[in-house]
Amino acid sequence: MYTHAYKWLVEPNTIDSKNADNTNLHITIDQILQHINGKSSNGIVIGPEFSRLISELLLQKIDISVYNDLSIFGLKKGIDYEIYRFVDDIFIFTNSENTISRIINSYEDNASKYRLHLNEHKFISDFTPVIINNWINDTRNYIDKLEKIFDNTSSPEQLLTNAYINFARMKNDLDILIKKHIDCARYIVSFILSTVLNKLKKQKKGIPLLNKSKKTKLLYLLDLVFYVYSYFATFDNTQKFITIFYYIKTDLFNSSEFDYKSNIENIFIKYSFIFLRFPLQDLSNLLLILSAQEIALPYNIETYLEEFLKEEKNPLLWACYSIYSRYNNTYYSKINDLINNKISVALSNINADTMMLYNEFWYIIIFFNWPELSTQNKDNISNLLQLFKNKYLTNNNKYLPEEYCLKTVLEFIEKANCQNNHHFFNWKIDIYSSINQAITYRTLQRTLFQQYKGIHGLEIFGSIN
Repeated sequence: MYTHAYKWLVEPNTIDSKNADNTNLHITIDQILQHINGKSSNGIVIGPEFSRLISELLLQKIDISVYNDLSIFGLKKGIDYEIYRFVDDIFIFTNSENTISRIINSYEDNASKYRLHLNEHKFISDFTPVIINNWINDTRNYIDKLEKIFDNTSSPEQLLTNAYINFARMKNDLDILIKKHIDCARYIVSFILSTVLNKLKKQKKGIPLLNKSKKTKLLYLLDLVFYVYSYFATFDNTQKFITIFYYIKTDLFNSSEFDYKSNIENIFIKYSFIFLRFPLQDLSNLLLILSAQEIALPYNIETYLEEFLKEEKNPLLWACYSIYSRYNNTYYSKINDLINNKISVALSNINADTMMLYNEFWYIIIFFNWPELSTQNKDNISNLLQLFKNKYLTNNNKYLPEEYCLKTVLEFIEKANCQNNHHFFNWKIDIYSSINQAITYRTLQRTLFQQYKGIHGLEIFGSIN
């Protein structure tokens, strides 16, 4: 959404809007939206409730213009048509195809005045009742087959059934399901993983997955879950997979008669191609799990990821990859040298006067307590912080509100040490090997925080809502 569109609610065109009174509400909205989006007028930040509230002002203006256009054609709301809008999704009901065309054309014309356009890929036209999510019924049929893997009695002694399960057939059925509803693969995979996860949660009540000493069936289950996950490895699906993996791993290693470590490694390597298919941003936490299991990815995938990281310039992903590379001292040193060079370049680009406005400032936030941070980079960070402090925080502790915020950020960095567990990113490798100590993995915006209140033990998949 173009922020200057709010000016055009006041004045009819770009030239006139430049002369509009700056005290006008819509002019102020334009300025606020730019400030919260890096002074950019091209789009508003997606996610905050404020953005949704403000977008309603513009979208309702378009609604009213559409209703006015239709009234000119003699079309009456509630008789000739009904229109319902939920945020930016528009639902139109009418008995006439001509009326539908008029409504769509009106929305296109009025939206284009504010540089908004209808999404052709989301357009659906059908007779009522409209069945939009027809993938759900087919997926439920697959879920019914999947649930036969589990003991569904009221008081099971183990979660998995002792009956024979044709896992190869389960994979083949999934192939058919996905191919039939390829555009809904994301939702199908999420649905299936959620079903498995809900079944395995009963393990927290002390019910084992299998009572047998030899638990090969769990490896087949892990392989099937990974197969499902590999179809669409989104961030949320990654979190579900990680949780399912820990349930299975916990039960596997409760048996002292067999060492399944090599079997688990083989499964992870088998599906390591997902790092070539999906964004590393969605797989970043999987890197931490690989590190905890001391599993190395194939050489060609590591080479691909290194090149991706060099282009992406994302300090959080570099941090995850540093932890992953610990499986080999030589490789770990190579990656750390690359990261220190990245940090050095980032610090050289930062002007101390406006330090916190730079994207490169994230290198400081993430790596200030990194164990492998070079002495030169430590000194450079300290010098930048001191220059910033000397310019903005010299009022003898009588801070203005904005200065107090700056002071808090600086203290967060400067007071870090290994005793007070003070960090933005936790570099302790052992936290990823025990799920009871693991970080919580997401908010709705993929931010890493420590454990949410109310989320304990193995239940790492969740959000703050």
